[in-house]
Amino acid sequence: MIKKAFSRMARMGDAAWYIFQRSTALCLVLLACGILLTLGGREARQTANAIYETGQAVWLIGILGSALVEDQQSRR
Repeated sequence: MIKKAFSRMARMGDAAWYIFQRSTALCLVLLACGILLTLGGREARQTANAIYETGQAVWLIGILGSALVEDQQSRR
């Protein structure tokens, strides 16, 4: 199943691949910021938790967005 997913990703169009790359990069930046904030006090840890959740949401939206773009391009 994973092999099938990777082969499908390799055939993605340019627009869908761009969305996927940028959402993954933004998610990694948010994760790095969250890790740095966990070193702070209680309020910083609460902020880090919010950043972790935001990163997950960004990545999910990016994956869904790239899938929708890919679906629209494959119908043409």
